[in-house]
Amino acid sequence: DDTSRLRWAVDVGRWFEGAKEDSWKTHEWRFLESLILEEEERAAIHRYAKLQDRKRALISRLLVRRCCAVALGLDHSEVAIERTKGKKPFLAYAARCKIDDEDCPNFNFNVSHEGHFVVLASEPRCLVGVDVAAPDQFRRAGTPAEGKPQDL
Repeated sequence: DDTSRLRWAVDVGRWFEGAKEDSWKTHEWRFLESLILEEEERAAIHRYAKLQDRKRALISRLLVRRCCAVALGLDHSEVAIERTKGKKPFLAYAARCKIDDEDCPNFNFNVSHEGHFVVLASEPRCLVGVDVAAPDQFRRAGTPAEGKPQDL
């Protein structure tokens, strides 16, 4: 089923561009944050000192939730995300029980973020991995580099 095989990339670089470090206090930010149901996941976003890091953390968590809802036909409130000891997110067992395993016997997803990009991939049957890496000049300077992601 193609609805569970997703490839998404979000450029968060221009969102709140030039904003102050306390921009996360806006109504838009708080609304988006409220869509993350797990308190620990919301708290983890605030542990980042820099706004750029908070933006990537927020968007990656929202992409994971939306991916599970779209791919598996779950209501947003049914999506429960947990983390491995290595901090990798996964769909909780209780939420998995609500889906038809014939269509998605091994549903899994992977998310990565660096620089201005957050990327996500999901697969219904085989293991999937995704990685994004910013050019060295971006990592050193913290400013946008020319170009877009090479391969998604």
